[in-house]
Amino acid sequence: MRMHRGQKSEGPRVLVKKHVISAFKDWKIYACALSKMGHDAALALITVFLPTIIKSLGFTPQQAQYLTIGPYMTGWAMMLIVSLLSDRTKMRGPFLIGCGMFSIIGATLLFTHPAESNRKVALCGIFILLAGVFPCVPLQVQWASDNCGAESKKTTAISMLLVAGHCWSILVSKSFPTNEGPRFIRGYSIVLSFLCLSVILPTILHVRHRIVNARRDRKYGIPNANDPVDTSELADHAPMFRYVL
Repeated sequence: MRMHRGQKSEGPRVLVKKHVISAFKDWKIYACALSKMGHDAALALITVFLPTIIKSLGFTPQQAQYLTIGPYMTGWAMMLIVSLLSDRTKMRGPFLIGCGMFSIIGATLLFTHPAESNRKVALCGIFILLAGVFPCVPLQVQWASDNCGAESKKTTAISMLLVAGHCWSILVSKSFPTNEGPRFIRGYSIVLSFLCLSVILPTILHVRHRIVNARRDRKYGIPNANDPVDTSELADHAPMFRYVL
């Protein structure tokens, strides 16, 4: 759902060079990219190890593949619920922070209780981790897009987030060599560290956006919800533009 009042178009559907450049200079987009890297790192971990963990519970390889449906369905359901609530409340940050903390709990359970020593706790950690990570992936991309203002900047920002997330997930999947198992301390530490960043950075952005919105309200007045916002020149720095929290 579009969070802002109608925004004035940049004009013809072409990339505006200054807005593309501004995306590469905007620290907020890099913060969103780092946050998304944490989510994608966790997804890479699950994609690689979920069948193995379920198989360790005593199921055959074929049964383990079928039983991966449960955690993935849980993540899918949470993604729909959180996305609907986010659209209804017109907020992104609090949901990213909450789901990120949920992911950290699941990852901690998984990392501190490997399937070889406590299989039930490890499987529980998988469910919690997926329930937290799945909603964060689309929310993070949408939040970055919402707060760019201009279409050219949005296009560039989304590309930056997707490239960063996909490249990082490939690298993380290589951080779990067989000779470091079953603890995989290095790989688990990388994933958990970036999940923590995925909570810290949205918190910083949420507070920052709230402060800037309040400052613009005092300086320029509270915008009318029905009035279009001209972001064609200044993008998210337009006086009447308000960041999605």
